[in-house]
Amino acid sequence: VGFHVDRTEVGDMPRPRTEIMLNLGNPDLAFKTSFLPNDGVGLARMEFIISEYIKVHPLALLHPERVADA
Repeated sequence: VGFHVDRTEVGDMPRPRTEIMLNLGNPDLAFKTSFLPNDGVGLARMEFIISEYIKVHPLALLHPERVADA
């Protein structure tokens, strides 16, 4: 099957009218991805951030009386 490849220099492209928002689930990547052309954070997965850094399930923080063992 024949095909054709078009190569475009990304730096020469105009910004789209649509806002480009980032989805963050890993806080370690937040700084790195901030250097990508973007219009901000569209979704921050707080449950991943809490479980990764605080090391506890978000519901355990809301209802500590329901935790059977620690």
